[in-house]
Amino acid sequence: MEGNGLTSFGKAIITVTDSNDNAPQFVTPSYTVSIPENKVDALVVKMPVTDGDEPHSSAWATTYKIVDGDPQGLFNVCTGPSKLEGIITTVKVC
Repeated sequence: MEGNGLTSFGKAIITVTDSNDNAPQFVTPSYTVSIPENKVDALVVKMPVTDGDEPHSSAWATTYKIVDGDPQGLFNVCTGPSKLEGIITTVKVC
C-alpha cells in the first residue's frame, strides 16, 4: 500500500517577555517545521534572537520556558550555547 500516511498539524505561539530595558527580538518572525513521529530528542526548532543589552551581561542572556499548552510534557525548551537562542526538542513519545 502506498500513501503519505497520517499527518498532524499544530501551532505554537511564542511570547517574549522582557525583564530589563531591551526586549529580545526573534531573528525570524515565524517558523514552519516538520518533526519525525515517535522520536525522542528530535530537534523541533532553533530560534535565535537579538538583544540590545550589554553583551555577555546578565541582562543580555535569554532564558526560555514552556508555560502552558504542553500538559503531557512532550517538549523541552532550553537556551542554546550562544545564550541568544531558544531550542525546542521532543522529550517523550505519546
